[in-house]
Amino acid sequence: YTELGKAAAKGYGNDWIKVHNTHPVLQDQAAAKMKRNLYKFSMARDVTMLEKINDLMYDEHGNLRPYREFESDVLKLNELYNLNYLKTEFRTATQSGHHAANWEAYQANKKLFPNLEYRTQGDNKVRDEHRKLDGIIAPLDDPFWAKAFPPSGWNCRCYTVQTAADVSKDIPTEFHDILPEFQINIGQTGQVFSEGDQAKPHPFFAVSKAVLGDKLKVAFEYGKLNAPYIEVYKNGK
Repeated sequence: YTELGKAAAKGYGNDWIKVHNTHPVLQDQAAAKMKRNLYKFSMARDVTMLEKINDLMYDEHGNLRPYREFESDVLKLNELYNLNYLKTEFRTATQSGHHAANWEAYQANKKLFPNLEYRTQGDNKVRDEHRKLDGIIAPLDDPFWAKAFPPSGWNCRCYTVQTAADVSKDIPTEFHDILPEFQINIGQTGQVFSEGDQAKPHPFFAVSKAVLGDKLKVAFEYGKLNAPYIEVYKNGK
């Protein structure tokens, strides 16, 4: 949670820690939603890892495996989750923080620039499914942005530009090429990783729900007892 919080803060900017009641960041709670999402995601991540570790304890016949075999596989799991996956999650949190801050700025300037344009980086690394969206201009309030607002996938580098240019004639309404768990708007939901209420849940949330069932929300609430506190304001006097 600490590492992902740093990543989101890096992308979001200085407003990540502002808490004054008159500040627009607190009024729409974007940063607060993101923090809650990242904390819940971190817990869901732990649940998923523990479930994987439990599975590694036994062979296909249900017999307890030798410790050395178990240890070897757990260390591989550690590398996969806490090195490979974490790097991608860190980048996703950074990108999401950046796009969430942009979405708030877009809302503030909506009367002057009512539309957004989807853009890719325009190089040979751009995915075909994202290239199809390049150059599409839609109103800020169009349903298009509820599913196609970046990031649109793992390590996505796409972005948006606010504009008063004419709206595109053909605006997609279906997004079969975008991963279902990324068909969500970070600026609207505050969910860096989809919890499943508005888009397909991230696999970690799906596993947690399958393992804990109705106890999931209770587990998250109890988890807050161990949450690291964040100092958001300190009296200079």
